[in-house]
Amino acid sequence: SDERTEARNKFSSIVKAGEVEKKIFLGPTKTYYTEYRVYSPVKKATDTKYPVVFLIGKQTAEDSNADDLRHDSFAFWANDEYQNRFYETKGAYIVYVRPAAEMQLESFQLMMEEFIKDREANIDMNRLYVVAWDKGCSLAIKATTSKESNFAALVLSSPREMINSFPSIPTWLIASKNDQAASFDLTQCWSYLKDYTSTDMDKIRFTSFDSFNSLGEKNHDTWEYVAYDI
Repeated sequence: SDERTEARNKFSSIVKAGEVEKKIFLGPTKTYYTEYRVYSPVKKATDTKYPVVFLIGKQTAEDSNADDLRHDSFAFWANDEYQNRFYETKGAYIVYVRPAAEMQLESFQLMMEEFIKDREANIDMNRLYVVAWDKGCSLAIKATTSKESNFAALVLSSPREMINSFPSIPTWLIASKNDQAASFDLTQCWSYLKDYTSTDMDKIRFTSFDSFNSLGEKNHDTWEYVAYDI
């Protein structure tokens, strides 16, 4: 849509060369690796402790493209306007990963531990957030439910697979009606989730789109609309 094209163009060059660090995580079996990208808010020596946002994108069997973070829908998380939304620190680490198909929960946890260990002096361990979309939602739920005390909040946008449980942390769940990419209609399952999961539903925020113009699969990529504040 013209609206989305305008939004994409606005943020197309906000991540400048040198601001994004390319990292490689080698799986514990050493049979695969996953590239991920790190945006750091730290520009000079400081004792400030920053939040971390782990972005988990679509699962892929291929290596992440070198321009993924620079041109992805969430690239603008690194621009000044969004960084300033982290009101106390005026910035946050952004860790973007498109997990390899082989990446399971243990591997993702090890990747996070590796990232945190390298920057521990500047990370606020009470403000670790996970934002996921598409197939990345399954991994995000596993990561946050397995170690709930490690995370402050979770955002799930257009999960492809049915959700049977939530972590007990604040969660924002986003979906659209007639999502042709998902294996279920989350808008119709919402009442089931409220009635049959043991989660404290007061901690769940649910946002539903009726329909929208999608660049990809119809009524699926809600994360772009939410991310661009459309």
